[in-house]
Amino acid sequence: MAKQIKKVDKMALAKNKFMPAFKTCTHMGSAKVFEISGLPIYATKRANVGYGDDRLLLNCTDTDLHQYGIVMPESYKALQHLCVVSTCVNMQWQDQGTPKVLPNFWVDLITLAIKNQETGILVFCLGSHGRTGTALAALLIANQNMSAFDAVQMVRKNHCEDCIESQSQIRYLRDLAKDFNCDDPVKDFKITDSQINRRILQSQFTPGFTGNQYTQSEINEQLPVGVVRSVINDWDE
Repeated sequence: MAKQIKKVDKMALAKNKFMPAFKTCTHMGSAKVFEISGLPIYATKRANVGYGDDRLLLNCTDTDLHQYGIVMPESYKALQHLCVVSTCVNMQWQDQGTPKVLPNFWVDLITLAIKNQETGILVFCLGSHGRTGTALAALLIANQNMSAFDAVQMVRKNHCEDCIESQSQIRYLRDLAKDFNCDDPVKDFKITDSQINRRILQSQFTPGFTGNQYTQSEINEQLPVGVVRSVINDWDE
């Protein structure tokens, strides 16, 4: 007999009244994930990016931030040189998708950041899982000669175990590793059950769905096939 799904009020969901039933993310703030050639690489979610951050911002969302800092009215422009303004690289990267850049982008990004004496690179997207995780793994593959498997394992260990969350992102990293001649076809990695549960919960198709204690087979039993496919629509490709 299928388990009964407990109904939860949407307001209670928003206030995290039942969130203790879930495994929460392991990433907090904008912690350092690793270093490349002495350059610290940090990661966070969009909400944690602050005005005047002195690190190079790698914006992995699909919304441009342009010059990120304090904006002065025309009559106070004389104060502009006294304000810290962040340098931001906008990726125009859609959620669940892959970056539209050539392989050497990840190498040249580090080269230019070091040349420009940046204090570090802060990688971010909306939730700091899929796009952020993919960018972090891409930096390791291109600059540290890591296989896609090893890069993903390191990112999931050092940042969040739910990083890299679609099959298209996995394929992108494997193809990138082939471009740099460091792919290991024997080792494989995949989307985790907790990632599937998180996406379903985030989509709020089933507000009472209580998450990570269910296996993928139980999800398939309890949710209409169309709902599951609409949430993870590229995972079977």
